[in-house]
Amino acid sequence: MQRVVDRPILTIAIPTYNRADSLAYIVEKIAPYLDKNLSLLILDNHSTDETQRYCLAFSQEHSYVEYVRHSANVGGVVNMLRCIELSHSRYTWLLGDDDDIEVELLPELVRLVEEKNAFGYHLLAKSRQNRKISHYRFENKEEFENSFFDMTAMHLMSSNIFNTQEASRFFSEAYRLVHLQHAYTLFHVKFLEENHSVEILKLPILKPERIVVKRWSKFAAHLDAMETSYHLFGKKIASKEYTVRKKELLKIATQALFSSKDEGFDTLEVKRLFWMLGVKDFFYPLLFLMMIFLSQGSWRKYLFIYGLYGVYIFRYKNNYVSAMKSFFMLQKEESLYMFLVKNINTTRSHYFKN
Repeated sequence: MQRVVDRPILTIAIPTYNRADSLAYIVEKIAPYLDKNLSLLILDNHSTDETQRYCLAFSQEHSYVEYVRHSANVGGVVNMLRCIELSHSRYTWLLGDDDDIEVELLPELVRLVEEKNAFGYHLLAKSRQNRKISHYRFENKEEFENSFFDMTAMHLMSSNIFNTQEASRFFSEAYRLVHLQHAYTLFHVKFLEENHSVEILKLPILKPERIVVKRWSKFAAHLDAMETSYHLFGKKIASKEYTVRKKELLKIATQALFSSKDEGFDTLEVKRLFWMLGVKDFFYPLLFLMMIFLSQGSWRKYLFIYGLYGVYIFRYKNNYVSAMKSFFMLQKEESLYMFLVKNINTTRSHYFKN
């Protein structure tokens, strides 16, 4: 294991498992920017692919790279927390091995982290750069709760930078949490509870994920974020989280129900949503319940589908084609007409067969 002699300002810590190609892509991009103020730490959760061979060779060639491999798979939470525990820098940035960044902004990031001297930082992804933000620096938990909408992506691992020494005070509590989002969100919560600053950095360094995530995985990720808010902040914040995410949850569920391109309808995830909500927001749970009923093959499902087509035609009559393509996640070159014909033919054959 190679040690970094100097104490850098920032360590980019990447927890990884069996993603050698994806890992190589991001570390090759970062490597030219490493220096005495910026180091790289790779935590390998006992990968069985080419990760070890690649990382050993790479760390030998770069003096500001440290590679640590666990002797057994310790789980995602432990591997991520060990990134912070083994970091030698003032600050540690957790970066996913499937994420991408604008590497030319790394020197600016190091400068901002040192200059602003907060306990924790939250990076805004590129997709959120145009959001109207009313508050950039939070000094306590109450202040954060009142401006929660400004930090709705806090549950994205790669958005988080922590003061390494201060985060280490809460390792024992973090290691007891079984959920990955609970664990790294905990540090921000603890900083705020002790009236320490957490700041939003409006630096467009985070790019979209390079790996396509399936729809129901996205649905589960939204629920995981809501569950984290409930666990660490309480019902009030979890309720706010839901108001931010409910439109996307509804969109994913309806697309899954109506589109033959999708991976099916995950009833268990929808039921988990009901449990988390306590079924207090009646409109959306009732609509989801209707979807569960209709997804069982009833002819009413198809009546509902065509009714939805009608609603979209009425609502988006001036831009119907682009609205429908967006809803069903069709590519620009795909024909909306052929997609609908395929659904209608599938519907007809299924109806008459039953």
